[in-house]
This record gives sequence, structure tokens and C-alpha cells, in this order.
Amino acid sequence: MGCGPPNGKPCGEVRQTASRGTGAIWGRDWVRSEIDKLAAPSEDGAVLVWPAADTWPGIVEANRRLRDSYAFEVLGRPVSALVEPAVAEGPVVMAGHQPVFFHPGVWVKGAAASGLARRVGGDSEFLIVDSDAAHGFALRWPEEVDGCCRMCSAAPYGTPDRSFEQLPALEPREWRRFFARCSAAIRAMDGTVMWRFEEGFLGRGTDGSAASDYVERWTHGWVAIDRFLGVQPPATVRVSELFSCCSAAAHCGALSFIAHILLNAEAFAAAYNGALAAYRSGRGVRGRQHPIPDLVIEGDRIELPFWLLHDREPRERLEVSATGPDAIRLWSGSEAVCTLARGALSRDAAALLAAALGDWEIRPRALTLMMYARMFACDLFIHGIGGAKYDQITDEIIRRFFGVEPPKYVCISATLCLPLGASDTAETDADVARRRVRDVRYNPQRQVGDSVSPEVASLIEERRLAVVESGRLRREAPGDRAARRLAFERIRHMNEALLAALPELTAGAQADLETAEGRLEHARIAGSREWFLGLYPEAKLRALQEGLPFWSYDGA
Repeated sequence: MGCGPPNGKPCGEVRQTASRGTGAIWGRDWVRSEIDKLAAPSEDGAVLVWPAADTWPGIVEANRRLRDSYAFEVLGRPVSALVEPAVAEGPVVMAGHQPVFFHPGVWVKGAAASGLARRVGGDSEFLIVDSDAAHGFALRWPEEVDGCCRMCSAAPYGTPDRSFEQLPALEPREWRRFFARCSAAIRAMDGTVMWRFEEGFLGRGTDGSAASDYVERWTHGWVAIDRFLGVQPPATVRVSELFSCCSAAAHCGALSFIAHILLNAEAFAAAYNGALAAYRSGRGVRGRQHPIPDLVIEGDRIELPFWLLHDREPRERLEVSATGPDAIRLWSGSEAVCTLARGALSRDAAALLAAALGDWEIRPRALTLMMYARMFACDLFIHGIGGAKYDQITDEIIRRFFGVEPPKYVCISATLCLPLGASDTAETDADVARRRVRDVRYNPQRQVGDSVSPEVASLIEERRLAVVESGRLRREAPGDRAARRLAFERIRHMNEALLAALPELTAGAQADLETAEGRLEHARIAGSREWFLGLYPEAKLRALQEGLPFWSYDGA
């Protein structure tokens, strides 16, 4: 069966609202949506909420009604067959992120989901994207050296090229050594909640179970902070479990969703690439690599937005090809993974994928994951700023592939700075210092006081006469390049002579620049909003909570 709606007509009118903003890029007008203009707050303690929080409960209800109106089928069955059981029972508010040491601007998504869920009488869930790559994953903290901050970091797994779900389990003693590497500087920071995170990370979950792999430990640590701050933690859902062919936690709807896209690869790739082209065209983005690459179609092989995982090997992009009218073949690079009969895949996707894939697993990439989560796993997805911007592409894929209007989503983020004493004038001071270094080099006479030695006074006078001569030649003999060049060289020679006679000018200006740039680096580090949640003082986190929507419904 094709992927379009019944009779090839969209279910409902497709509307796209945008705030216009024009600018000349490569000779074209471009349009920025309201979402494109979202940005992190600049003020410490400020919260960004889009759209207004009082509209969120209504969006939850509108999204439920919208899903009930969908008339398309998946694998010959109605949409309701894919909907997660919790969503069918009542409202589900979902947020999500990779299991990294995230900052308070990410943490507020889970807190807002919890509060809103209680407001609408539903449940909250947090989608742990453990299928994402773990490269660059580290705990970073500030450390003061000689009055200036520097950024320090420790990576528990070095530089892994695996996904989070593939990271090997480490013994508790190894994790204690890891935290010990960071703890001296962190514990010197007043009132942080890091000890709560470490306690949860190294201990047992609220159900008494001991954590095994990294993602479980991370979840326990995050939940420990939530409970300490009075936040009801959302239920956690791991992508690796939701989409696993071998896990009892996997819902057949997620695997049916994968199967539907596999069976309609050509139509889906066209919708995906078409949505990307429309996004780029509307924003003046050239090429086919940004913000994410097109799906590659070469010969009979079509790339689809899924990852293939095998044991501890780096994940690979999935490709599919037809092997006659009744079967398709899945590829991981040049390796053929398995062949799937179309009829059997349509009848029982979960059973066939589990049997055919063996040790292989399929995981959705970002936009595909959001498509499933928003359409079938929740009633409202709460994004951060980056996710909200990218999911405009998901909206268009849904319109093109399923022929329906997508459920709406919302966005929340926050800026919280550590109390490290960032200077408001550091940027200006550094600019002044840079200009002084340049002025010392090209105009050293300006840096000399009134009281100078006869030698220096003579050099300054010779320089003045050279400048006068250069100006005369520029006015009276602009074509005499040789003479003008000699005048220029004379000025430069006098600059060098002055600096040789007064070495303290260069040394002083350079020392001032190094000091100013040190203060600027301190300000950049101190003013960052990207520090791990656990590094923040309890008092600052509680103050941030007071500005979150639906916080009063958490009973705090």
C-alpha cells in the first residue's frame, strides 16, 4: 500500500504561518518563521517559553483531536494501531535529550513536561536519545587559576565513536575515580547539587535497583536531582528500548512505523528531500548538506534516515533496495544485512524484523524519531531551541509523506549562569587593549609622555617630518611611486627606532592585552549557560524553578 492518505488527498487543510523577514541572500528574498527567531535568553535566570504557556493545555487537547482525525493507514491498518498505549489512555507530555551532562536550559524541559502533565491530568515522559553518538561527551567544569577561570573537562570513555547505548558498563570504582578527577574544583563551589547527582549515579534507583550501564546511571543521577528539588521526574523511555527488535519494552507500533517507511522508501526519500529543499529555499540556504544532508539515492539503493547498529561497531546509515516485486534488501554500507519479504513485513513487522536482523538493530535518526514521537508517542512534545527549529523540517515531511497536518509542538529553554563574577566590560577592555597594541606599533609617538630624552625627541621629530613629506608626495606627486615608497619606509624605520629606544611601550601594551584577554576569557567562561546542571547552587536552581510554567502544579 502507498504511503499517502485515502484517495491521495490530504486530511485537512495544510497551513503554514510565518513571520516575514526579508534580506538579500544571493539575490533572493528569504522568509524566517517565528520559530527561526527563537534564541536563548541573555539574562541570567531568564526563561524562554514559546508559545505563551497558557496556550499549552489547549495545544495538548487540539493535538489529540487532530490525531483522531487522521484517516491514513500504516501497513494496511489504521493510525490507532501505532499509537503508544499510554497515549491512547490519556494525555502524554514528552520532552527528551541525549544522556549527557546537560545544562539547566535542557533540564527545564523535563520539569515543564512534569508540571504540564499534572495540569492536564496526564503523564509526562522523557525520551532518552541513547541512540545518538557519544563522541565529544565529557563533564566540563570551571576552575580558577591566578584569578581567572579556565575550562576543565574529563571524558569517562575517551573519544568513543559508538552510540550511548553501546558504551560498555564500568565498575563503580571506575566511576568513583572519574568523579574524583573533577570533584576537588567542583566541591570548592558553594552549594552545588553535584553531590546529589553523584549519589544517584553511583547508588540505586528509586525502585531499589542497581544501575548497570552508563545510561541507567545517568538516569538515576538526574532523577536524584529532580527529587531533591521537588520535581516529579517524568517517566523515562529509552530510544534503544522503544525501537529494539529484541526488547520486550518495544511497542509494535514503533517497528510498524519503521516497516512502513522501509516499504515506501522511494516516496519517503522524496518527501524528506523535498522538505529539506523547501526549508533551504525559504531561508536562502545553498547546497544539499545544511542543516542536514539529503538522503542519497544511487542506482537502486535508497538511503533512509535510520541507523544500523551491530554489537560494538560504529553505527552505519541504512540503505534499502528492491529485490524483485516481493522483497527488499537492507544494506549497511557495502554489506547486505538481510532480505525482507514485503508481505510478511506488512503482516507482522515486529516478528520479521527480529528474526531477519539477528544481531543488528535499527534506530531512527533525529527527524524520523521526532516524527514518531510527536505523531504516535505523545500528545505534546516540548523542544529546546535547536529541536524546535529543526522540527519545522519534520512538519513538512509529515505533510508530504502522510498528507496530514502535523501535531504542534512547543519550546522552552533558560539561561542560568554560575556565580563566577563575570565582568560586563571585559569585551570593551580587550578591544581597547588590542587597539593600543596596534597603536604602539604604528604610532609609538602617541604613547610617549611629555618628558622624554633628547634622543627620543629627535626620533619623534624625524618621524613627524617623514609623515609631512609622505603627505606632500601624496598630494603633489601621486604617480611617483618610488618616492612615496621611500617616504613610507622612512616612517616605518622611525617607528622601529622609537620602539627600540622605548622597549617598555611594547612590553607594557602586550602585558595589558594579555591581562585583558585573560579577563575576557574569564568572562566568557563565567557567563556561559552550558555548565552541567549539577554544578549549580541549589538556591539558583530553586529560583529558576519559580519562573517555570506550571511549576505550582508540582506541589513545590
